[in-house]
Amino acid sequence: MIWNKCQLKHNFVFTKTYSVILMATGIQMRFKFFSFVLLILFSLQSNAQWQLRSTGNYSHDTYCFIESSDTLLAGTMNGILASIDSGNTWFPSSAGLQSDSTIFCFGKNSTGIFAGGTNSIYFSVNNGSTWTNVNNNSGTIFEFAFLNDTTFAASMGNGVLMSVNNGATWIPRNAGLGNDSVYCIVTKGNLLFAGTIQGGIFMSSNSGVNWSAVNTNLPLPIVIRSLDTDGTNLYAGTCDWLNPSISASGMYISSNNGTSWAQVTTGIPNANPVFQIKSIGNAILAGAHDVYRSLDQGANWAIFMNGISPGCTYGAGGFYATSSYVFCGIELVCIGSVYRIDRGSVLSIIEINKSSISIFPNPAVDNFIVAWENYLYKTAITITDITGKTIYSTAVTDTQKVIISTKSFSEGIYFVQIQSTNYLETKKLVIER
Repeated sequence: MIWNKCQLKHNFVFTKTYSVILMATGIQMRFKFFSFVLLILFSLQSNAQWQLRSTGNYSHDTYCFIESSDTLLAGTMNGILASIDSGNTWFPSSAGLQSDSTIFCFGKNSTGIFAGGTNSIYFSVNNGSTWTNVNNNSGTIFEFAFLNDTTFAASMGNGVLMSVNNGATWIPRNAGLGNDSVYCIVTKGNLLFAGTIQGGIFMSSNSGVNWSAVNTNLPLPIVIRSLDTDGTNLYAGTCDWLNPSISASGMYISSNNGTSWAQVTTGIPNANPVFQIKSIGNAILAGAHDVYRSLDQGANWAIFMNGISPGCTYGAGGFYATSSYVFCGIELVCIGSVYRIDRGSVLSIIEINKSSISIFPNPAVDNFIVAWENYLYKTAITITDITGKTIYSTAVTDTQKVIISTKSFSEGIYFVQIQSTNYLETKKLVIER
């Protein structure tokens, strides 16, 4: 098949990080101490690295991930694997799949999980323990998208397929698309965008009933290998292997729903195919053979490969984020094709001030609550009195709220320091009785 070279499936997860806030409320802060803490925090981030997590995974290629309940699933060239310990160990979870199934993508609605592969779409209602083939003539499926619980599948051979009944029936949605080879599909609000092999990018505002081209400034004919959005911009990853005379590849960005596109020129080589892009918050990861990261909505990129051997991979991607980690699938060459990194290590520093730390009630009597709106992994809480003496400390993981008793505290002013991997904030607490 002519398109094998661009079959890398990369799902990226981008997560939020947080700007450092130092609050000196009523006392002189010990700046040397906080400078030292900040140095440690940013050193931790800069030295963070991907770690191989492939025990039980003997596939050369891992393309995609999805989490359902407490189970993490991985789509590989040899079926589906599952992990119940955050990817440390893997075991087969392919009951119901054809023996030669390659799984390129997952999608999830309120009822269950879809898995797409070569000429088949599967559906599971039990977190991937068993699968039912709901379309054995689908063409190769590379991506799913959802408008509410309506499912759309990007098919290599059948264009865009739609199901309103969890895959029991599928309807082609190709009017105006002019192309039955669709690599990627994404929703932005109520709009659908589809990336094709030679026709570029198409948009539909009516659930795929009709499509119109949105290709201004794209060098056609170009393969649109990946699409994603951060809610503001659209990101398109391209691949020029079908037409070597077109030198432009790389990534393109649109800030106007595809009306026009601009090529990314900083950080990602224009000649590199970009197999997948995924955005969460203000951080973006992209798979363009190597892993790249942007912290400024795609304007600038830098390699983010620490821990992954470049000599071991054809391409890196298949990205997925859980509450604690980001996972990366590797394609070709290496046995053991899953890498993992702490979620906080890929977060965007510029969003830390959106964590919305709250302390209440304040003043407190017998107890108070520390709560934060956004997820902070491995959080340390330290309380000092007005002289700087530590009177309480604790460490918490996988929670967004802590209740702390103050019955043993005297009346007065205290300072509550909240510290995570790349976040530090100090709040004033008053105890009155």
